[in-house]
Amino acid sequence: MEEINFKEEITNHIIWNVRLRCFLDGGECISEDKIVSYRNCCLGRWIYSHGFDKYSSISYMKELEEVHRNLHDVVRRVIQLKNSGNKAFAEAEMEKLRFLSNRIIYLILKTEEEVNALRENNVLEK
Repeated sequence: MEEINFKEEITNHIIWNVRLRCFLDGGECISEDKIVSYRNCCLGRWIYSHGFDKYSSISYMKELEEVHRNLHDVVRRVIQLKNSGNKAFAEAEMEKLRFLSNRIIYLILKTEEEVNALRENNVLEK
């Protein structure tokens, strides 16, 4: 995987948030096996196969990786809690997820800005 479409990643992230909300409200079934590893989703594959190698100079990369990993952990906990009948605890985890979701969108946007700036300054190939 060479490059990533940052806007598409934000869209995919928002879609997952909507699916998770529907799941908690009883409108969709999500089993734990639907949640891939933070290394195997599209963003994770980019971070670990290309992102760190090519963009380690970008100040947001390390935090993006950490928040992304934490986000996957919280999503998995939400699903586990709801599937085991602990909806109230799952809702509490959703509060954590809201913060992480906002942060990851911000970090994706900032990373995209820095990647584009590096390209414009001919530091990276366009």
